[in-house]
Amino acid sequence: MTERRYFWSIVLGIFFVMVVLTAVIWMIPLDRYMDNEFASWQQQKDYVHRPGTEQEVLFLGDSVFKAAVLPEEISPQAYNLALGGATPLEMYYSLRDYLVVHPAPRAVFLSFSPVHYMDMESYHTRNFYFHFLGGRDALASQLFVFRKDGTPWRERPGLLVWDAAYLARTPMMYYRTIRESKLARDDGNREEYERVAEARGHKFFGLADDWVASYQTYEVFLRPFVPLESLHGYLVAMIRLCQARGVPVFVLQDPMQPLDYAVISQSGYLAAYEAFMDRVAEETGVPVEREIPVFDVSFFGDFQHVNLRGAMRYSHWVRARYGEVLQ
Repeated sequence: MTERRYFWSIVLGIFFVMVVLTAVIWMIPLDRYMDNEFASWQQQKDYVHRPGTEQEVLFLGDSVFKAAVLPEEISPQAYNLALGGATPLEMYYSLRDYLVVHPAPRAVFLSFSPVHYMDMESYHTRNFYFHFLGGRDALASQLFVFRKDGTPWRERPGLLVWDAAYLARTPMMYYRTIRESKLARDDGNREEYERVAEARGHKFFGLADDWVASYQTYEVFLRPFVPLESLHGYLVAMIRLCQARGVPVFVLQDPMQPLDYAVISQSGYLAAYEAFMDRVAEETGVPVEREIPVFDVSFFGDFQHVNLRGAMRYSHWVRARYGEVLQ
């Protein structure tokens, strides 16, 4: 055998093995190896795409909003569609698809931590990893991000290869988690799925009592607040979806503990964020809560997410402030 034929036989052999392993991964149910966060993302996706007849009050946002909004404390028609690590990008597609198979909501409330207007740290590790969006929407969102955020051309091919590797469920993306899971996470994921469904989309993330002892300022809050144009675009697109259907839409603020608030209020971060909120209000004409609600550390289960006391306080505030809309 010549060296050239030997080389190509090795390449083809590796390619064949990768194809076989990828095919095997496609046959394994996702809930058998995905981590615990997968259950809430899948539950939300299923709920959004399942036809409904009830005119609901929707809450869309990130994990802080998901933990803070207790639907049963706000309205019998309230449903929490927020997701851990989500940005306006994921919530735009959720709202768009919801409107296809559900009646127009009575009202929509949107809220994201400032970081989720300037960072997409979970875009691949949650959105693509969990196969949350279909292939067409996933790639369309990536191209939109490239265009709006000015992603350098030299970086785009590598990111698209990464996208394709997730969408194809290649071994290099899923082998480690499959090995670590031992394909035994399905029971836990099913339990979490049912728990979130029963709570109408609500989920707690941190419930520790001693988190302050290990507190460190969130690294993103040490940087200047500079929103991504892609996420600004998706936020405005969500608002436009509601306005086109005559649905009242409100932009709220996630609750924050005073330790982080002190950092952002002294650094100029908060002023830049408030200016961004003013821009959104002026651009869209919707009511925007400009002030971030600051709760004592005792209302938090970790440095970001409220505990039960904090969720009750926040939900009761929403109910009192927007009672006329919720009735």
